[in-house]
Amino acid sequence: MCSSVFLCDLCGKKSFCYWFSDLPETPLHPSATKLTMTPMAREYFPTSQRSRETVIAVVMIGVLTMSAAAAWWLGSVRRVKSHEAASILAEIRDKGLSAFWGDPDPQWFLIRENGKTVGWYARISVRLPDEGYAALEAQIVHAGRRWSGYWEKWSINSNATRCRYASGKAFAVRGSGAVVALDTTIDYGRGAVTVEQFLDRNDVDPDHRGGKDDVPGNYLPEGVFDLAALLVARRKTTARFGMIINQRPFTDSHALVPFVFSYDGPADEKKFGKDTYRVKVSYAENSDVYILDKSGRRLAKFSSGGERVEIAATVENVLDSYPDAVKILDFIRQQTQPLAVYESGENAIRR
Repeated sequence: MCSSVFLCDLCGKKSFCYWFSDLPETPLHPSATKLTMTPMAREYFPTSQRSRETVIAVVMIGVLTMSAAAAWWLGSVRRVKSHEAASILAEIRDKGLSAFWGDPDPQWFLIRENGKTVGWYARISVRLPDEGYAALEAQIVHAGRRWSGYWEKWSINSNATRCRYASGKAFAVRGSGAVVALDTTIDYGRGAVTVEQFLDRNDVDPDHRGGKDDVPGNYLPEGVFDLAALLVARRKTTARFGMIINQRPFTDSHALVPFVFSYDGPADEKKFGKDTYRVKVSYAENSDVYILDKSGRRLAKFSSGGERVEIAATVENVLDSYPDAVKILDFIRQQTQPLAVYESGENAIRR
């Protein structure tokens, strides 16, 4: 018996397919050797070499037909989900971001792992003069006096057709110093992206890569992730977007990673209140659950396996546990000022 393992495109789980060959042909019971076929049995179960070859050929044709049908069905499902994603993005562009967001408030979260608070996440957004938006996000984990994490900065125009993005690492060093490093920039506009990446960057031999290509209609620009999840929930649907993962090399549009957003029903009313949604987001080998209110404001995120949770909090809640949180965020903002801005957002994002 031989077997192979493949990854299911729909659910992301491993599936197993077995082929059985060279099985021993010993009878189940000695008396089985005395059995003979009736004429009718010979007619329906021929035993000649030519007949065996015919049966094998028919079986192989059936297998190939089923494989082709399965491939067609899978491709059809993907196309439908991608069309739904493109439809959601078209709705955002038709209505404009301000129809969904208005004037955003700062958002703070506490990060818990295995029941223990380990850090915080913040998103500070501003509305730009041209009705676009800009934001700085930081996710920081603390270990004693040391801290480390990841930052993201983006600006996007009013109808989500132009976006600039930058991200990287931030961490404390000995003494009172800290480092803010850049690892990815994305420039999106006119249906194409230009990407620069510094993967596993070090001072000796930085791995600098980049790519530029047109992107399909289901490409999800940075900054509208939660909004796309909200519209998936409102439609009670599933949509397949394409995104760029920072630590995965981008060469062309074929390197886009599928992100499947699925409405997962209402959220727990006792924990999150009325009119709240659960949206499951699956990508690569991950599957996260986002909790949103009816306006699209994120209330929580449950990462794969449920061991890591981000729960909405007030800035006072965060400062109770991490008194330097605002200082760290402001330091990251100062160090990243020139990044991820387009012309009309130049001044507003620096405030």
